[in-house]
Amino acid sequence: MALVRRFKPVLPLFRIKMSSQNISSVGLLHARTTTMYPVITILVSLLTIVAAYILSISELEADRKIQGFCGIIAVYLCVYVVLYFHQKRLKQGTNARRPMLEADVERSLEELDEVSSYFTGSLRSDDAFRLVASRVRDLLPYQTIVLFLLTESRSQLVSVHAEGVRAEVHKGQLLNFDDGLAGQAYKTHQVEVDGYLMLDSNQEYGSSVAIPLMNAGNVFGVIQLFFGDDYDPAVNETSVFEAVGTRVAPLMLGSISYERSQANALTDVTTDLPNERAFYLVLENQVAESQRRRDDRPLTVLAIDIENFDEVNRTFGHVAGDTVLNFVARVIKDNVRQMDFVARALNDEFLVILPTADKGISQEVMQRIQAGFSGRKLAINEAQAVEIELNIGWAVFGIDGETPGQLLSLAQLRKEQMKFTGPSNLLFFPNEPRESAH
Repeated sequence: MALVRRFKPVLPLFRIKMSSQNISSVGLLHARTTTMYPVITILVSLLTIVAAYILSISELEADRKIQGFCGIIAVYLCVYVVLYFHQKRLKQGTNARRPMLEADVERSLEELDEVSSYFTGSLRSDDAFRLVASRVRDLLPYQTIVLFLLTESRSQLVSVHAEGVRAEVHKGQLLNFDDGLAGQAYKTHQVEVDGYLMLDSNQEYGSSVAIPLMNAGNVFGVIQLFFGDDYDPAVNETSVFEAVGTRVAPLMLGSISYERSQANALTDVTTDLPNERAFYLVLENQVAESQRRRDDRPLTVLAIDIENFDEVNRTFGHVAGDTVLNFVARVIKDNVRQMDFVARALNDEFLVILPTADKGISQEVMQRIQAGFSGRKLAINEAQAVEIELNIGWAVFGIDGETPGQLLSLAQLRKEQMKFTGPSNLLFFPNEPRESAH
């Protein structure tokens, strides 16, 4: 849900750039108002005395004079009550807007430095964000903190993590660079502060601060803080927010790089499927779950390869071979269940984990996969196309094996047996209609 900026109905608030001048003006206003109280007190007292003297020497009747004196006393008391509460309210407001002590700021920033230097490059982004949220809360009393990162197309910002009040509302938000305070901070490369904000009719915030996260002069993300009505971010120098961004940026950038390196280590570069290493990690977890719930947690493993794939590589080259691999990966993914896990192993072998699938369900899945290739021809070049069929082997937990190694070995053995019991499945069809791989 997009952020919408609005203004308070009585006192209009405008977006401000933070500076020391704002802080000085708040303190100056309080100082001037405080020094006026003795003057106001003296003037009220003098006016009271003059009014009482004039009333006493007047020719009014005694009853009228008594009423006049009562009125003077009432006005005098009312003025002092108003002055008392006004002074108290101004004092409370000043305390709420009081900047943090320099020692407190420095101590909190040092803690962020320690966190960044110790954990950079060793935490996932969600763990790093929770750590940042905890440390920043010690420095700034936010209600909600949100992390925006660039989308893959780098054309928008997306909120990937949020902590605090109704954090779930913020997660997954997409912002254009012209929308919201985070978009403004991304464009200007500066800390941005805004007044009265709201998400919807049920949730309002008093103010917000967007802090750009920089790397080599470029913004790779934005931290946005939402505050309640009892906190005015203008009491802090811009340098405080900038210091937070400077210390948070290395930690978040390191965690993002760490996640990407992990993902790359578990991804096949040709097909973008999980690789064999990822397959073993998932299979071990699934086997452990089936061992724990043996009676109601079946599991099947499939081993698949492409019939005569080496002939494609020899005849058309490895570029055509990669085209075939991507086509097969897509068709397999389209014909398994959403819960199933598909990975690419060595050469032309694909491995599939079918959680909760007994022998009957696994046979249905295998038939769908085979049917997905039936009658489909893949263009290799302008003149030739191939029709692909697969060799598939399977193994069911509890029937064919109890460990990941046993299940995979039997599935691969059955796959190899298919090569000797079935006909060649890779056929060439020159100059015929064909399906593009893209």
